[in-house]
Amino acid sequence: MSPSRSAVLLILLLAAPAASAEVYQWVDQQGRVHYGDRPAPGVPAARREELSVPEPTQADRDAAAERAERARARLQSLPPSPPPEPTGTEGDRSAPQAEAEDDSCAAQHRRYRASQACFAPYVTVTGAVKPEAFQYCENLPQPQCEE
Repeated sequence: MSPSRSAVLLILLLAAPAASAEVYQWVDQQGRVHYGDRPAPGVPAARREELSVPEPTQADRDAAAERAERARARLQSLPPSPPPEPTGTEGDRSAPQAEAEDDSCAAQHRRYRASQACFAPYVTVTGAVKPEAFQYCENLPQPQCEE
């Protein structure tokens, strides 16, 4: 048996008791229901064999579909996000023509940083860039020269 297979087997054997662990339910002094693998000290707890989640009814599904449709309609009716306000000269798209023609390494890095600053407000939590950013920002590659 290979070392990796024996490690996986060992992990599975150690995890087996956790899979069959008991679940306890208790109510605290504020009336909130809690669940855990051991009861809270000094609180009467009931042992639960199985936690079940009720299957949603057709009415629940219909209500959820209706809420989703309203949310979609509301999102589609929103105007596109406005472009971010320029900050100093980095976000200013009305830079002199001489700056655009300047091909020095420092100018390339300035334009790249301005591009990144323009895209920053459009980056989502997952790191994706919202499509409307490309309407307002110039996508520039990172300069390959040293500043």
